Amino acid sequence: MNRRTKIIYTIVLIIFTACNAGDKGNIHNKENHVMQMPAETSKRGFEGIRFASKRDTICHMPVTNETAADTLVLDRKVYGFCSKECKENFARILKEQNKR
Repeated sequence: MNRRTKIIYTIVLIIFTACNAGDKGNIHNKENHVMQMPAETSKRGFEGIRFASKRDTICHMPVTNETAADTLVLDRKVYGFCSKECKENFARILKEQNKR
């Protein structure tokens, strides 16, 4: 295998691993992922909130004040999520890390 092929394989492996790192057997992935947008964002109170990231921490889908389905506050930072499932996965991962 030449050097260029090794580099390409390494990049593909990194991308694949990063995309599936949070899944761990969960069917919640990008192929069948549906963003759960709130019916009316103003009722959710997300307008004017600055999220810690422009992407969902679990599935990496873009999240804005208009598209966020749920939020979680951690260390005075607001994390936006595209769905309740992503928020629950994030909270579960944090809980597992705190047990260590």
